[in-house]
Amino acid sequence: MKACKLLALLSGRDARLAEAISGTNGVEVLVGCATANWENHDLLKYYISVLLNVSMSKNTHIALTTEGGMDLVVRAMRQFPAAQDVQFRCCRILGNLISNKVALLQDDWHLLLDAMRTHRADPDIQIVCGWILDELSIDEAKLPALHELGTVNCILSALSTH
Repeated sequence: MKACKLLALLSGRDARLAEAISGTNGVEVLVGCATANWENHDLLKYYISVLLNVSMSKNTHIALTTEGGMDLVVRAMRQFPAAQDVQFRCCRILGNLISNKVALLQDDWHLLLDAMRTHRADPDIQIVCGWILDELSIDEAKLPALHELGTVNCILSALSTH
C-alpha cells in the first residue's frame, strides 16, 4: 500500500511521471493491481488517485481507454456509490477524459446523477458532475436522453442544496 500511496503522491506532483506511467503500460498494471485488491477500499483509492493524475495529461487519454482505466472507473463508481472520495476522483477522471473527447457510454451517464444524488452536500462532486453533464449536452442529439434520465431535476436539487 505504501508504494501505491507514494506513486499517487509523486504522480500528482510531476506531470512527466504521470505521462511516463501511461507510456509504459502503467495504466494496465494499475488496473490489474486495483482489480486484484478490489475489496481494499483504502488501496483502491490510491490506484484511482494515480489514474486521476494520469488523466490530467492530454497525451494519456488513449492509454486510459485502451488499457482498462475507463472500465475500472465505471466499475468503481457502480460498486462504491457511498464512497465519496472514490466518486469524486472517478468523476474527475471522467471529466478529464470527456474534455479530451473520449466518449462516456450513454448507459453510464446515470452514474454521474447517482453521485450527485448520493453526495448532495459535496459541492465538488456537484460541480464536476454538472460540468460533465454540460459537456454532454453540447451535442443536441444527447439532450433527449439526458432529459429522460432526470438530469434537470437532479441539477435543480443540487442547486437548492448549496
